[in-house]
Amino acid sequence: RKREALVAAGTATAARKEAAGDAGAPPPKRARRGRDGAPLDQDLFQSSVGHDFAPEEFDKTMGHVCSGWPKVAGDYPAGFAVASPPGFCRHDCDCMDDQRAQQPWELVKSWLDDQLRFQAVGHAMRNFEARADFVRRRGTVSRQCYFETAQGQTADLRHAQAAADLAAAVERAIKAVLLKVPVAALSVDPVRVPARAFLAGSLDYDVLSFRAATASGAPLPHWLRVDGDSGQVIEVLPPAPAELPLHIVTELVHAEGNVAVARCCLTFESSAGWQTATAPLVEGLGDPARCGLENGVRRALMERCAEVYDFDRGMHRDPSLGRWLDVMHHVLRLLRGAAGANLAFPPLAHASGRP
Repeated sequence: RKREALVAAGTATAARKEAAGDAGAPPPKRARRGRDGAPLDQDLFQSSVGHDFAPEEFDKTMGHVCSGWPKVAGDYPAGFAVASPPGFCRHDCDCMDDQRAQQPWELVKSWLDDQLRFQAVGHAMRNFEARADFVRRRGTVSRQCYFETAQGQTADLRHAQAAADLAAAVERAIKAVLLKVPVAALSVDPVRVPARAFLAGSLDYDVLSFRAATASGAPLPHWLRVDGDSGQVIEVLPPAPAELPLHIVTELVHAEGNVAVARCCLTFESSAGWQTATAPLVEGLGDPARCGLENGVRRALMERCAEVYDFDRGMHRDPSLGRWLDVMHHVLRLLRGAAGANLAFPPLAHASGRP
């Protein structure tokens, strides 16, 4: 027993030393260049990650797709598992080969069969088809079925227009605030570039990355950086008075490349201009008679704007610049959604708890 205890103690000590050695080991060095010596291809979503992709090797490895496909649990790396259903592939399976036609049995997914769901979908489609006041079903003869909106009829766009007008006002306020950003505000709450305020139309969706420089095109000074993934403006060191004001131009990048630029200016002034800009934007939300928004949208906006404006007292609160920008960015996206899709929110729950 004594010998077993000594062996166990020695094993535990060795395990602790091994763990301590692993914890104290320096992190592995990251490669900066690929096997051909060229810089790595930057990842679209994580700017600190690069890829060594060699397209010319694709044809060499394509023939091993079927034979190398994982077919048992041990073939998967740690932390990954097979999608079940449908489960593991068989040894003679070639379903991963996209260059062949699918077999009839592959087109049937029995685990998705749900008769109650099918009936509910059919009932919903029949109800929609019955609304002849704004839709018409086509394809009863050609069998190319689709729904066509009624011609010569326009929906009530008053709520959508009110949302579009308020969205434009919020966009102008955000851009104006960014042209006078106190550098001290960067160290209170994270200040992120509100990219959607500078994007419109078909480009109005989240960007993949941010690329910042000074207005003259020079790199940012050593005391400042803009995070390429989140757009956060970060003060690395306190700037000298002579280095301000500083005008920054941030390129907004989608998959197709640079699509817009966001401009801001850092100053030494400590005035919180964003707080006084709040009241003209939101004070009308509390009065349904003055606000042309759909009631559900108006209530959702009031809930969000209550973080920066006190509707009971009729005055703005004192949020940090970072918090104000986050709230207004959220409000802008909601307003654009209400304007473009003519959104309508469900009524509040009754006292009984039923919707």
